[in-house]
Amino acid sequence: NKVPEVRAALVLNPEMTAAGRRDDNINVIALAADWTTFAQAKEIIAAALNTPFSQEPRYRRRLNKINQFVNKSSNQHG
Repeated sequence: NKVPEVRAALVLNPEMTAAGRRDDNINVIALAADWTTFAQAKEIIAAALNTPFSQEPRYRRRLNKINQFVNKSSNQHG
């Protein structure tokens, strides 16, 4: 996750995808081509598109910390 505003995750099933969207607001999913069937991929994509970010304070705080770290890091190297 080295690109600003990109939050990627390797997901193996719809449950992992929903948790990533709900808790971490992921906006890029990585699928394991050797381990994911086309039918599973469709379910995973549906979960990604249909699960909103929860907006719970603890998850917003975590994302804010990550954003602060990324911004601080990019300022030091840029």
